[in-house]
Amino acid sequence: MEGQRQLYGARVLSIGAGGLGAPVIQYLAAAGVGTLGVIDFDVVETTNLQRQVIHNGENRGQKKTASAREFVGKLNPLVSVETYPFPLTEDNVDGLIAGYDIVVDGCDNFDTRYTVADACARADIPLVWGSINRYSGQLSVFDGGITLRDIFPEPPAPGTVQNCAEGGVLGVLPGVVGTMMANEAIKLITGIGNPLYGKLAVWDGKTATLQHLNIAPRPETRARVFDRQASTAGDGRGEPGITTCATTACSAEKKEDEGNTMVHERDILEYQDLTSKGALLVDVREPVEWAGGQLPKALETPLSALRRGEIDSLPALADLPRDTPLAVYCAGGVRSKEAIGILQQAGFTNLVNLTGGINRWWAYAR
Repeated sequence: MEGQRQLYGARVLSIGAGGLGAPVIQYLAAAGVGTLGVIDFDVVETTNLQRQVIHNGENRGQKKTASAREFVGKLNPLVSVETYPFPLTEDNVDGLIAGYDIVVDGCDNFDTRYTVADACARADIPLVWGSINRYSGQLSVFDGGITLRDIFPEPPAPGTVQNCAEGGVLGVLPGVVGTMMANEAIKLITGIGNPLYGKLAVWDGKTATLQHLNIAPRPETRARVFDRQASTAGDGRGEPGITTCATTACSAEKKEDEGNTMVHERDILEYQDLTSKGALLVDVREPVEWAGGQLPKALETPLSALRRGEIDSLPALADLPRDTPLAVYCAGGVRSKEAIGILQQAGFTNLVNLTGGINRWWAYAR
């Protein structure tokens, strides 16, 4: 029941509703993930149907996002589906991934892969990544400390690697790899097992073997991951003055928002250091998620109430002095950033965002 509540409170974005996206969407919906986002600009074609199992012949010509919503509605109507039937680009990626706890990337082109991976690293959102070709597939989980560019620093030159349409793909292969990707997402949400942090899993469909390779960070890739943020800082295209630490080890990083208010970030694994110095924990997840477990003595402050401007009516915050040190967390570290902005506007001045969220704490500390 604890894990089921955690799943219901989670928000997961699937990049793609094709070969890999189909089993990801299918199994996360069946598992009871509360909100699934699906971005895909393509339409269902006959040639998709041997591997993209959430679509059928009646969906041909329909947007894959609409077909995915229809499928999930029939499978599990309790799941909310948010669809984005347009291409993902450098201009819209940051807004699209914001508000999601986990991103699962099963897209079929290199430009989008790198755009998504870099954006997730900048936003400190866990990324479950997968890739397939012909008879083999790969998958990993990136958490900012390790990124896609640590494995493949740059995308291959155009035309040097065939896609599934050109080279073909064994129909069951995306089902195998996509299901493993869904498994990684469920592990991140519920804190069970060991996610594929720092490892690349390689599946060979012809020999039915799975190999794990260790991934080492490449310091020279860091500037490439974060250069877009640095180049847009303060120029009106990005958030003014923001600098982002390249690894989760950088736990005392500061960020500036548009009001030039300094906000500290700390790894959630270090929360006890903050509480020992008098900080209060603030859990901004929703009530259904609290039942699945919380950090000790956390103040229950749902983000939905903060968005409605109900700060003064919340028992946890109503009588607190505005300079009280607060350490704010959510499931993955995304909603807590939004909550901090709202709390700043309400006059709170001593705020820390616990990066990685309680999912990271469950994965590493329990």
